[in-house]
Amino acid sequence: MTDVFNKRKAIVHIPIVYYNNIRIGSIWESRSIILSVIRMNLMNVSNSVWLQKKMQENLSGMNIKGYDYYSVHLFLKEMNKWLKSLAIGDYKISFGQGLVISNDFSPGRSALVSQTERRTNGFRRHFSTNENDFFRGAAATVNWKNLDINLFYSYRKLDGGVDSTIVTSFKTDGLHRLVRDREKMHKVSMQTYGGNVRYATPGLCIGLTALSYSFGNYSIQPDPNPYNLFYFRGNRNLNISVDYLLKNKLIKFYGETALSRNGAVASLNALQLTPASYFSLLLLYRYYDKRYQAFFGNAFSQNSA
Repeated sequence: MTDVFNKRKAIVHIPIVYYNNIRIGSIWESRSIILSVIRMNLMNVSNSVWLQKKMQENLSGMNIKGYDYYSVHLFLKEMNKWLKSLAIGDYKISFGQGLVISNDFSPGRSALVSQTERRTNGFRRHFSTNENDFFRGAAATVNWKNLDINLFYSYRKLDGGVDSTIVTSFKTDGLHRLVRDREKMHKVSMQTYGGNVRYATPGLCIGLTALSYSFGNYSIQPDPNPYNLFYFRGNRNLNISVDYLLKNKLIKFYGETALSRNGAVASLNALQLTPASYFSLLLLYRYYDKRYQAFFGNAFSQNSA
C-alpha cells in the first residue's frame, strides 16, 4: 500500500498487485477522483483497461451511470517478420513531422536542436486518462523488407456544443460535472481512416500519408470570431502529405509538405549540421498557410500565450 498526495493535499491510496505478469492497481479518493487500472505486459503483447470517475460525477447519478471514462486496448508488437504492430481499441498515431497527424508531446520552440524533429512513426498504445488525444478502432503495420504499410480506422464520440445538426464548439477538458457539461457529452460522432506508406533505410526515409475524417450528420460551424476565421468548417476534410529524411554522420535534412482539402499547403523543412557530438547547428524553414486545416496536426510551432 502506497500513500501519495494530490494537488488538494488529500491522501490517495494505491494498492498494487502483481500476478503472473499482470499488474492490477486502483486509485481512489472520495473528494476528487476514482481511477481503476488493469494492465498486462507479456512479451510483445500489451493490454490495459482504464476506468475513471471525476469529482462531483456520481457513479449512480441520473445522467451518468457508472464511470464517465473507459479506455481499453490490445497492442501486439513484432509478432512475426511481416506483422510489425496491431492495435485494437484505443491507440495513438504519429507520422512525419506532424503536419497531418501526431499524438506526440510537442514542446514548442526551445534552444534544444533535437526537439524540433519528430522521430516517432506508426502506432502505439494509449494508456492514460486523456479523453481526447487518441483514436478508437483498429490499426496495423505490415512490413516487407524496407517498406512499412500502415492502415487505421477509428470511430468515436466527441464532446461538443450542438444546435440541431450544427457543431459550434468542441469540449476537450473531459469534465461533466454540470448539467450543461453533460448535455455536451458524446454528442458528435467522428469517423477517421487513412494510412501511411514508408520506405526506410539507414540513410533515407520517404513517407506518404493520407487521412480522411468526417462528423456524421453534423457540420462544424464555429461562431465567427477574428481568431477563428480560417478554422475548418464543414462535414468532411482530407489531408495528404509526403515526409522525407536524408542523413549521414554530419548532415541531416528532414521535413514534410502537406495539403488540405481546400488546397492550402503547409511545409516544414530543416537542415541539421553536427560536426561534433557536443555541437549542432539547425536551419529550419516552415510555411503554414493560414487556410491550412488539419484537425490532428501537431507540428513544430510557437503558440501564443
